Amino acid sequence: MNYKKLNKKINFLLDIHDSYGIYKDKNGVVKNITKENLYSEIENLKSNKASNFEFNRQITRLKSDIYDLKKQLVVMNTANNNKIDYLGLISFAISVAAILILLLR
Repeated sequence: MNYKKLNKKINFLLDIHDSYGIYKDKNGVVKNITKENLYSEIENLKSNKASNFEFNRQITRLKSDIYDLKKQLVVMNTANNNKIDYLGLISFAISVAAILILLLR
């Protein structure tokens, strides 16, 4: 494999790391992306004498997993932000009730 091509892919993945910070390994385990994790994944592919096609497929899978996880995180964050804060709502209702009781005395 062309060294420049490999280096470009590694740098792309490290850029993704800066943006997202997580990925799924080949066993589906969610990991934090570190240079060591990425290099070990790439070294595993190289040591298995993966063809360029296989290497590209694995890199694509890795990127796709990262994007999928990012989408899931965005959905989870949106869902959490849209939840009604019931504790805040209850405390607001209690304070309104207390003010009404004081005013009606």
